[in-house]
Amino acid sequence: MKDTAIVLIVLILVIAALGGYFVFSKTATEKTISANGNARIKVMPDEAVVYLQIQTKDILADVAKDKNTEISDDVTTALLKLGIERKDIQTDSYNIYPEYNWSEGQQDIIGYTVVHRLKVVTTEFDDTGEIVDAAVDNGALVDSINFELSTEQQAEFKKQALEAASKDA
Repeated sequence: MKDTAIVLIVLILVIAALGGYFVFSKTATEKTISANGNARIKVMPDEAVVYLQIQTKDILADVAKDKNTEISDDVTTALLKLGIERKDIQTDSYNIYPEYNWSEGQQDIIGYTVVHRLKVVTTEFDDTGEIVDAAVDNGALVDSINFELSTEQQAEFKKQALEAASKDA
């Protein structure tokens, strides 16, 4: 009898909780006002970002790393001579990984690859070609060139778009 009473009490509490949930959820949605607005702003980018890649390989990891450091230093020096500020030359990624030869079901390390990816930012679009030339002439590869908005411009235009979307709503 005691077990039956406990089961009955639990069942009543569950039904009460579910009933309360449905009552309050309907009340909450009935008192909600929602609005949607759209805005589109077209803007011109204010900076060019050149992604460079310096890749070296060797049988020994430290030799590949040292070769990569030498090329990276040469590329950075050439960019600084162009007038690019040091703060606008950043390491985007840096990886050292082994290269394998798979034969007869075994993997043998045959060397190491070092990849250093640099990000070079300029507001002078006409300098992009010179940046590419200086980097390639000193041993780098061009990964990509993007024309983007600076963080400050992104914030400003996002604010304008939100204001326009609010008025639209």
